[in-house]
Amino acid sequence: MWIPWNWALLIAAGLATVGVLAHRMENRWWVRSGSFARESALVFVLYAVWNFVGRLSVMRVDGALGRAELLWDVEAWLPIPTVVQVQDVVLRFPWLVQASNAYYAIAHVPGMVAVMVWLFWRHREHYAWVRNSLALMTAAGVAVHLIPIAPPRFLPHHGVIDTPLLYGQSVYTTFGSTVAGQLSALPSLHVGWAVLVALATMRATRSPGRWLGPLHAVTTVLVVVATGNHFWLDGLAAILILAFALHVERQVVGPIAAATGARLALGPRARPTDRQPTGADTARQKV
Repeated sequence: MWIPWNWALLIAAGLATVGVLAHRMENRWWVRSGSFARESALVFVLYAVWNFVGRLSVMRVDGALGRAELLWDVEAWLPIPTVVQVQDVVLRFPWLVQASNAYYAIAHVPGMVAVMVWLFWRHREHYAWVRNSLALMTAAGVAVHLIPIAPPRFLPHHGVIDTPLLYGQSVYTTFGSTVAGQLSALPSLHVGWAVLVALATMRATRSPGRWLGPLHAVTTVLVVVATGNHFWLDGLAAILILAFALHVERQVVGPIAAATGARLALGPRARPTDRQPTGADTARQKV
């Protein structure tokens, strides 16, 4: 079961508090752990905002269903398998259906958290752009979620099956009281986060383990469709938003953060031309 938005905010507040207290310690390990706690708080805040905005979308059901019908018509026109055709294949294997349901429910947030932890402790040079891109993509996705769009599982008359509900694995409760927004189908942040994970692992390391990122992304794309939780176009929209977020991070946010960090590191008395006295300077002073 996913974490309710208010619990996520409480966790974020706790992590932020730990981060502030640890930053005052003289021990280097505590200072670094405090930095990680503050960064983790950001992830939980993003999750809470996404979760909460999804609940707001539940208020306009009719419009959400109409927009879902439009997506259905567009995908039926495109030369791609429909959600029903994908489900026809998966439903032949009950174990595969249940595994897909579990992956949808479990892998989304832990997958991103695991990569953020790995980057923070092992590949710090890649951490900032991933964090910034995650924040930008999630913020943009949440803004689009204010326009509610129902997932394909809300269209049973087209033959779509809610596979998590079929096997008692649904992460959603009674309609209108959700753990995550049932009418926040487009864009699919499941897909957006998973593709960002793939990019991060491929750029951060050359080890064979880097392929776990792309595998996670491909699996997520297939799972969100097979379970009836998203259209293909939901994932495409998320990838386009991620591309925009990466561009903004590279051209705007990254340079600003780098310049700000450099100024803070220099301090009010230091300048780029300042240097420490050398041995020759000391000798001249003695003479």
